[in-house]
Amino acid sequence: MYLTVTFAWVIYEIVVLVWTEFLSRTLKIWEKVLLVVLGIAVAVYGGYSEHQDSVLMASLREGQSYNTGQLDTITKILGPKLGNTSNDAQAMAKAASEKIDQLSQQVADLQAHTEVPVIPPDTEANIVNDLKNAGPHSVGVMVLAGNRNANVYGHQWVKIFEAANWMPPASEPGSFVPFGGPPAVGLSFQVKGPTIPDGLKILGQILAKNHIPFIPTATKGNVSDENSFVLMVGENP
Repeated sequence: MYLTVTFAWVIYEIVVLVWTEFLSRTLKIWEKVLLVVLGIAVAVYGGYSEHQDSVLMASLREGQSYNTGQLDTITKILGPKLGNTSNDAQAMAKAASEKIDQLSQQVADLQAHTEVPVIPPDTEANIVNDLKNAGPHSVGVMVLAGNRNANVYGHQWVKIFEAANWMPPASEPGSFVPFGGPPAVGLSFQVKGPTIPDGLKILGQILAKNHIPFIPTATKGNVSDENSFVLMVGENP
């Protein structure tokens, strides 16, 4: 029994020794293979990097040469036109200033056309006071349909006429759509017949006194009676 155990142990030691030696030799072989692969990879990458650096430097030199050529071309083109004198610089500055003034005027015209006309509070108070002193008269307000500025401006006039007792409280402006011709512009008036109502004459004087632009004529329209008139509020002039 003892000899059997001893023999088995010796066999086990021999197998472990042989397996260990086999693994050691195998790992050494793979280490050598790995080193060879890494060496090849480094050599290839080094060659590729050197090639890329050469290409990059060539591109930079080519770009520098191209930019230099472009700069020379631009200088040749612009040089005779711009010149090097202060007179040329002053002329350019003057032209730029005139262009800025032109654009500023266009912006001002656009703002005047799109912004809602606003009657200052002190002017509004003066108009209400003058209308009150003239006594109540019959007036209506119509605004250009679909025009925001005309709608807001028309409501301001309704407010003024209500404060002066020329229109009943909680009044609302009507709307109109022009038929044919250019769109209605600014403040204008409609009457029933050929006679100009006294209220319209008074309002015209008050508008002129407070420097509020209006069209100083009246057209025939759908007005209730000859003593009444309608203030027509069109788009901004």
